[in-house]
Amino acid sequence: MRWHMAIRKRIVGRGRPVTVMVSVALVASLGLLASCAPGNAAVGDTEGTGTAIHHDSVDRGDIMIGVVGSLDSSADRTVMTAFADERLKAFYAGADRTTNSPERYARSASNDIAAMVDRAVKAIVINRLTMTKATRGIWQQALLSARNAGIPVVLIDARQLPDDARLYAATLTIDDASRHATRLDTIMQQVINDRPHARAVTVSMKRGTAGTYQS
Repeated sequence: MRWHMAIRKRIVGRGRPVTVMVSVALVASLGLLASCAPGNAAVGDTEGTGTAIHHDSVDRGDIMIGVVGSLDSSADRTVMTAFADERLKAFYAGADRTTNSPERYARSASNDIAAMVDRAVKAIVINRLTMTKATRGIWQQALLSARNAGIPVVLIDARQLPDDARLYAATLTIDDASRHATRLDTIMQQVINDRPHARAVTVSMKRGTAGTYQS
């Protein structure tokens, strides 16, 4: 990152002193400012690694979550209903379902993730992430952009996982019948506030049915 500072300087020569504007380039360290991500862990999953930066918890009212939709509108509806039931603010970016092209869908989702990064959401949730050989690179770059912005990524019912585990904070598997299922609200707040949590979590999308709850 580079910016300039204008400095007034008096130059004294043989004639009268002259005040000029000198433009000084200040070059920031790219190594420090290029990424807001921890070195060896996923954003939102650093508490147990000893690399966490302690910070105040995000107020519930300030939480905004971006949800990247899947190719299954019914599955997406379930997720968005669960967020509404938990009174967590979330907005939905529907997938491009106009064709059966995985590459077109991946590019559409990548654009959605870029918009969420610009909006500085507190977390990005991707429903039913599906990667192919042709789309793996697109997804990796999209997830990397979220990581570099310091935004944690949560995967729900992912069909495949990224090769680099630092690109996502947790994977959630929906099982409303499980007695040990965690509330969606619980795991999302743990990730957003960088509290200790399991990497693979079973969750219930039905309000009041989860067996585990931590405030």
